[in-house]
Amino acid sequence: MAKHAERKAFEAFLKSCIRGVQSSDLPALLHHTDIHEVDRLVARTGLDGFLMSCSRITGTISHLPDSLVQGMLKRHGLTMMKNEIIRSHLDEVSRCFNNARIRYVVLKGIQIINRIYPEFSCRSVGDIDIFIHPEDYRSAAALLESSGFSFPDQAMHAVSDVYDKNWVEREMREISYVRPAWPDAIRLDIHLSMEIFRNHEQMNQIFPIGKLDWLSHATVLNIDGLMIPCLDDEYELLHMIFHYSIWHSFMGHKWLVDICRMLQVKADSLDWKKIYDACRCLNLRRLVSLTLSLCASIGGPDLIPEAAKRYFLPVHRSLAYT
Repeated sequence: MAKHAERKAFEAFLKSCIRGVQSSDLPALLHHTDIHEVDRLVARTGLDGFLMSCSRITGTISHLPDSLVQGMLKRHGLTMMKNEIIRSHLDEVSRCFNNARIRYVVLKGIQIINRIYPEFSCRSVGDIDIFIHPEDYRSAAALLESSGFSFPDQAMHAVSDVYDKNWVEREMREISYVRPAWPDAIRLDIHLSMEIFRNHEQMNQIFPIGKLDWLSHATVLNIDGLMIPCLDDEYELLHMIFHYSIWHSFMGHKWLVDICRMLQVKADSLDWKKIYDACRCLNLRRLVSLTLSLCASIGGPDLIPEAAKRYFLPVHRSLAYT
């Protein structure tokens, strides 16, 4: 368990990477903390590449100990090697599905985001989630198997003993939020050398928060000549915020900074009325309002555009965007 001083230094580091060290007590905090412990906290976020890029832009990197910088560089290099492998999987899967006219939607993972935002990633996930129309499932499975992808024996079980109870509950909540309005939608998770099909038949009874037709909210991206239908930016932001709400304790830092980065890049171009309407349908307005308030505390009040404040600030008037 990290000591209070190390956590305080880590939180100051996150803020400084986005806003700079002006009026920050980061240098003093780092001087009086265990740098190895701070480095361990940074490693747990999985945001090494993002934090390195931000710290260079804001000048924070000049205030960081060399051991902390070297640790981030090493982990980022290993992450990029892994991402290249998964990205090649996504390319192959997408080509197979496009050629076979299989209906699918990709929830943007780091492999896509890296191509859309070339400076550095908004997100730092380690897999890619794809929704497949239930009528196309058997064709999709046959295509992937013929291409050499592997599937675990219990992949089609709605609830498997392989996963602990907390993981299953969290997964059920997530799928009930993001799955398309297809009666038996299938989710495909692309991991290293393993693809997992999941069919959650009981999810509506576990977490009945409403449905959206995610296929109709997809946008087709031309990525290196490959046409990939992806969740659009508005629903991707909601997906990230929902992840933030279900990842308890320390992992929340990771998603919160991911959301901040997306707001930095995309906030002014987002359709905030569309986000608001989706929140009303999914009963997520208070969650989005609270999350935006927390993002503003990290990235500053200018991180939240006026359109977003109009739709979401009245929900939590006691939460200042400062």
